[in-house]
Amino acid sequence: MKHTKPLYIGLTTEFYDAFADGSKTIEYRKESDPRYTRAKCPIGRPVRIEVRQHVTRWRPTLYGTVVGYRVTSKLTKAFKRVYPGYRGRMVCVEIKKSGGNVINLTP
Repeated sequence: MKHTKPLYIGLTTEFYDAFADGSKTIEYRKESDPRYTRAKCPIGRPVRIEVRQHVTRWRPTLYGTVVGYRVTSKLTKAFKRVYPGYRGRMVCVEIKKSGGNVINLTP
């Protein structure tokens, strides 16, 4: 199935800002999240990254393309902070931001 609609990644302000300035290089999702399956994150699918909450300062939508996908059971500290008590595996979607830089999702 070819996805032409961008994959939406909604982030809190903290993680959006880190993603935008390049200091955040890893995006995690629960493997059980049906929006982030291998079939829904094929290589080449467009990505749209936005702040998912009301904010006092407007932030532009970031765009990119899926260039990699993997599942791991090695949960990082940041993932555990967002999903405390979660015992499953996590999904990493590697994204190449529009304009060049690859966001590396290797923990």
